[in-house]
Amino acid sequence: MFQLTKRYLTNYLEAQLLITLISLPILVNWGIPISTATFIGNLLFIPFITIFLIISSLLFVTELLNIPNEYIALLLNHITNIFEVFLNLGKKEWLTCFTTNNNFLLVLIPIVTVLIIKQIREKELRIFYLSFFLIITTSYFYFNAPKLNEKNYIPFSKEKLLLENKHEQLSLIDLGHFNTKGSPESYINFDLKPYLIKNFGILSIDNLVLMKPSVRSFKAATELNNTLQIKKVFINMKNPKLSKYAWKCYFELRNNLSKQNTKIIKLDNLL
Repeated sequence: MFQLTKRYLTNYLEAQLLITLISLPILVNWGIPISTATFIGNLLFIPFITIFLIISSLLFVTELLNIPNEYIALLLNHITNIFEVFLNLGKKEWLTCFTTNNNFLLVLIPIVTVLIIKQIREKELRIFYLSFFLIITTSYFYFNAPKLNEKNYIPFSKEKLLLENKHEQLSLIDLGHFNTKGSPESYINFDLKPYLIKNFGILSIDNLVLMKPSVRSFKAATELNNTLQIKKVFINMKNPKLSKYAWKCYFELRNNLSKQNTKIIKLDNLL
């Protein structure tokens, strides 16, 4: 039993290290964060997903053959509910990201990984070298991340979205850019967030400033708070001309911020 468990763990660790190293250049280049709980999470969920797939297949086959499958469906439903509970335990604080301007290193990582797998026959030694190589590469990404300027305008925002780095405070200032987007949520998830991660390795900001509050800027702030770690949200409330729906979006934003312990500050004038 001990040997079987040891073999399973070593095989899993080797496979996980291999997958992590091969996918790392893709994640870095696309601006996708990595969960620090990946190794433990996959170890726990691989047996769980295996059971889920087996029971799902049984349900499918019994349905095709008109065999009574109420208990199978009930069991699958319970497994799905348990799976959802564990998924909801995930936190954005577990995410980390890496960025680099060294494209040569991104190409080198999978090459070295394959060479380690091909050249080293002893499994324990392969795991050691893969682990060491992963630590070296991620450390390089971390300590050689591109530096932020004092003012960084987000591309294609016509200088209406500013990333400001002053007095050890990182602020994202919206000067009306979110109001030009038909779907602020899509823009944040597919454009802004990958840009921040890929170019600066940013997953958290100290301050989000909404200079021109509106329905779209409130929705954007809600989505940003769901995907990034934000400490404070400042809203310029000087002469706000908000519709009833805009106020509804504002209160939804306030509730969202409250749940995640993010402070909201209304100011009469931020100019």
